[in-house]
Amino acid sequence: LPDGFRVVLSARLSGTSAEVREAAARCLLVLGPSIWDDEALRVLAGSRPPAGVLPPSLCCRGDLLGRLLPLPGEPRSWGLLLAARFPEEVPEPAFLKVLEDVDEEPELLPPLARALERVRLSGLGAALLDLYLRLDNEGRDLLMPVLEVHGAELKAAMASRSDLQAV
Repeated sequence: LPDGFRVVLSARLSGTSAEVREAAARCLLVLGPSIWDDEALRVLAGSRPPAGVLPPSLCCRGDLLGRLLPLPGEPRSWGLLLAARFPEEVPEPAFLKVLEDVDEEPELLPPLARALERVRLSGLGAALLDLYLRLDNEGRDLLMPVLEVHGAELKAAMASRSDLQAV
């Protein structure tokens, strides 16, 4: 890249047309980690890309998982879709927090289910069991493939819960 290329792109993240801001944000994100990632993500999130779809500029950015998972709305969905692509890079606390919060953002359930099929974390069985018990029938149906993947962890979590042993 020419010297100063990222600096020139970063200058386009504000004060220009929406089209130019979005193009600059996509370019900066595709180029890899930089000090402008947060601003580029903000611009990209404001561009209203199709819901539930990972923007191509983020497809190779597993390093952004820790930044995206705590954010609300579509950026969190992108984080979940990235988690499915980079399951070994998932930050445990941020991911488990999504399982706690998904009730408030039910639109996250489909990308969460995709991520849960691939992500392996300690403590996931108990968090998944709690999520399953909180969901309605439609949400539970979405998690059925995930329950098979994490069967051993779920059995251990169920055995440790005295409130479920009577059932």
